[in-house]
Amino acid sequence: MDRTITAAISASPARVTDIIGDLATYPHWMELVTEATPDEAHHDDSGPAWLCTLQAKIGPFSRSKRLRMVRTNFSGGEALFERGEIDGRQHATWTMKAAVTPDGEHAELAISLAYGGSLWSGALEAVLATVVHSAGKKLSKYASEC
Repeated sequence: MDRTITAAISASPARVTDIIGDLATYPHWMELVTEATPDEAHHDDSGPAWLCTLQAKIGPFSRSKRLRMVRTNFSGGEALFERGEIDGRQHATWTMKAAVTPDGEHAELAISLAYGGSLWSGALEAVLATVVHSAGKKLSKYASEC
């Protein structure tokens, strides 16, 4: 699965860029990320790491996944997070890219989520558009409050 969704954000591009670079802010404005806490650095990390819980809800059903995500790029209004487990086992790839484009005094946010496994694909496809659409509204509010 590889999907990109965009949303208009009622905040300055600089403010939105600051927010998207810190995965710990995502639970405040993106329903898919229910927890993100900073993790200790590992010698293979190319940037800061977080322990994250992703949760997709479809009606009364939900599926959760705990991941270690590392920010591998943060430049030019873009933040790229990639799965970076340190347990020595092979894992399906997860990547999430958030990119900010100026739109006057406001910003447009594009969030791309890619998953290389098969277990989550159906659940994520079904909820991603709704989650990112609501994230735009929640991010606008979060940016104005903090």
